[in-house]
Amino acid sequence: MANRKIRFWQSINFKLASTFVLLLFLCIEIASTFFISIYEKHILDNVQSDLIAHLQQIHSVIGANLNNTKNKKEIEEANTAIQKQINTLHNNSVIKILVTDNNKIIRAAIGENSISVINKKTNMNDLKKMVAVQKTISVNNKRILINVLPIQTSLNKVPIGAIYTEIDLEKEYENIHEIIYLFLITFGASIILSLVIAVFISRSLTSPIKKMQKQAIRIAHGDYSNKLEVINFDELSQLELSINDLSDQIFHSQIAQQVERERLNSILDNMTDGVIATDFQGKVIIVNEMIINLLNLDNKEIIGKSILSLLDIEKHYTLQKLLEDTPQIIFDSTNKENETILHVTFSTIQTRSGHINGLVAVLHDITEQQKTEQERQQFVSNVSHELRTPLTSIHSYLETLENGAWKDERIAPKFLDVSLNETERMIRMINDLLQLSKIDSEKLPLNLEIINFNHFVNYILDRFDILLKNSDNKIKITRQMIEQTLWVEIDTDKMTQVIDNVLNNALKYSPKNGEIKVTLMNTPKNVLLSVSDNGMGIPKKDLKKIFDRFYRVSKSRSRDKGGSGLGLAISKEIMNALHGHIWAISEIGKGSTLFLTLPYLVYPEEEWK
Repeated sequence: MANRKIRFWQSINFKLASTFVLLLFLCIEIASTFFISIYEKHILDNVQSDLIAHLQQIHSVIGANLNNTKNKKEIEEANTAIQKQINTLHNNSVIKILVTDNNKIIRAAIGENSISVINKKTNMNDLKKMVAVQKTISVNNKRILINVLPIQTSLNKVPIGAIYTEIDLEKEYENIHEIIYLFLITFGASIILSLVIAVFISRSLTSPIKKMQKQAIRIAHGDYSNKLEVINFDELSQLELSINDLSDQIFHSQIAQQVERERLNSILDNMTDGVIATDFQGKVIIVNEMIINLLNLDNKEIIGKSILSLLDIEKHYTLQKLLEDTPQIIFDSTNKENETILHVTFSTIQTRSGHINGLVAVLHDITEQQKTEQERQQFVSNVSHELRTPLTSIHSYLETLENGAWKDERIAPKFLDVSLNETERMIRMINDLLQLSKIDSEKLPLNLEIINFNHFVNYILDRFDILLKNSDNKIKITRQMIEQTLWVEIDTDKMTQVIDNVLNNALKYSPKNGEIKVTLMNTPKNVLLSVSDNGMGIPKKDLKKIFDRFYRVSKSRSRDKGGSGLGLAISKEIMNALHGHIWAISEIGKGSTLFLTLPYLVYPEEEWK
């Protein structure tokens, strides 16, 4: 902002000069308005007084002629006499003169159509009133002075007539305009001269200010080598001396601060933890780059904010409590985009005298440690729980056999069969865990091949039809397959495992004599396989969790069906490895549908032959 060019109308020169000129203009304007108003009033008063004086001279003669009229001849003689009197008033300024009697009959006239209006009744309101009137009107852009003078005799105060006159004032106003024109010329010359003087004076004042401005810019940019040259001994000179002293003081303090700042920045920049420093009010004043990354906030959103609201601990702590206890807390800054858990350690900032100036908070990211610990605990708990159930059953049956039940030919085979099934169940679960371990370590091999997906799905369904035909549960599998051949690139063993898991789940939770519907269709880019059952359904809150490891909607019913809670988790990982997707929809009491999609190759069947 300091280097921004100042336009002329923004400068002090312009402001001082314009202020001086405006004040001068205001004074002259007030004086000229007052003078012209007085002059105009004086001119109009002279015109009116001259007119009244002339009218007063002929007033008595006209009144006598109006009063002594009895017959037609006397009226004509009187009109002639009145006309001679008003002719004495006629000049270039007079536009119209009318003389009327008390019957509003025009007895004499001067002006346009004057002959035609004599002996006719007037329609002018001013004459009808027979009262003294003086006013100025504008007609066709001309200013006209109208005067009505009632005619009275000395014996009778009631008007016996009236004299109506119209005077053209334009010549008088032309004289006024000439005066105004001369005044404007004088005024313009005065303004120009005043402007020159004002600019000269303002420059003499602003020149030292510009020097100080340049010196201030140099100081702001870290240049302390130049000094202002002091010439005069006025107030501005004292300010120049103060700026020189200020430059020296800033230079020395800048060096000390720079050394301290570089040391502090070096420490902060090389820290792997986030650091927040506050003032004595708990407002954030300093943060390092790691804090911006940990809190996922902009620097402007952090600086100046209360540390209590920044760490969302206002409900549990006050600033006073933080200063006294300097606790260690766990701060969860998880949002929609990422999960972050931080360990926060507080300490106070104190002066040498022991006065507390603020707080320092060190934030250490423990997200991965927390996740690892939680996953480890959850995994150990789930595996222990899953292994304990079959081992407990095997132990109970073997203990019973050991106690003599092996001699019973009816009970012993059943106990051995149950122990064998539980052992196989543990083996399947361990194999699933080993497979998930390979997937997690990205060591799961994929033997990809391009196959006819229609034939592949039908082959799997044929196998399930044979199994269902030999079982007591008469569940029916119906097929709805697209006729178009769909070619996909998959690992057939892994994909068979996925479809087996989905179909086995549908069979486990379908009622007796239920129906499983398998549909194969395609979208513009994918193969879509859906498996629907009419079982008990899955609650909406559990739909997103059914693909988590060891998750069961109902743990008791799943174990009764022999599930380990890993089948759908493995299926999801395999589908991801094959660039596909798996998801489910369900309605309680009406069943569930699992969908599988895979990208397919759009080629004519003839090319594969």
